[in-house]
Amino acid sequence: MAIDILYDRDITCLYCGKTFKTKRIRNSKLIVKKRDPDFCVHYEGENPYYYNISVCPYCSYAFSGSFSPVREQYKAALEEDYFQKVGSVELCGERTHQEAVRSYKLALVCGSIVHEPRYVMAGIFLRLAWLHRFQGDTAEEKKALAKALELYNLVYEHGEHDKYSMGEHRLIYLLGELNGRLDKIDEARRWFNMVISDRSVEPALKNTARERWNEYKNKGQ
Repeated sequence: MAIDILYDRDITCLYCGKTFKTKRIRNSKLIVKKRDPDFCVHYEGENPYYYNISVCPYCSYAFSGSFSPVREQYKAALEEDYFQKVGSVELCGERTHQEAVRSYKLALVCGSIVHEPRYVMAGIFLRLAWLHRFQGDTAEEKKALAKALELYNLVYEHGEHDKYSMGEHRLIYLLGELNGRLDKIDEARRWFNMVISDRSVEPALKNTARERWNEYKNKGQ
């Protein structure tokens, strides 16, 4: 690992309001090895996904950059269902794979208690799946993918895709891809066909959807 790829960034806790330093990765130092069809990027060396979640060393609240400040109405539940159970957590330094996974799981607990939007929680589950993929843990990857798919389905059904940075077309494509990865071939076909048949979809995304559908179709034969 390049010695200067990690740096300390000041973060303000969304629960207790204290400022702390936590590790981040310099994007200019990243080297991309490959990209997976579900938007997962594989990097050479240090993995930036390890540091997506901030964990406050003062109160242990775990959150991503998409979380909102904690509303007063959720503080009692956090105290009872999270802080009293998790105790003191220190994840502000360089992280191992296990520590990165723990940070995501802590964020999922916090996000559930404070009712973060579905698309935020889905994104955490998706990245957690990627962490398991990097380690070749297919069983845990599929568990996280299944939770991400469940939430992304609800995002689409409730018309919340306008809040999701990927946009509607990329969300529909992702629903096809996640279904395919979970061996739900008929559902994958349905979502991919929505992308392929929509004239307003950008050609690159349409071509990718067509290629992925052909791969899953042949895989199922």
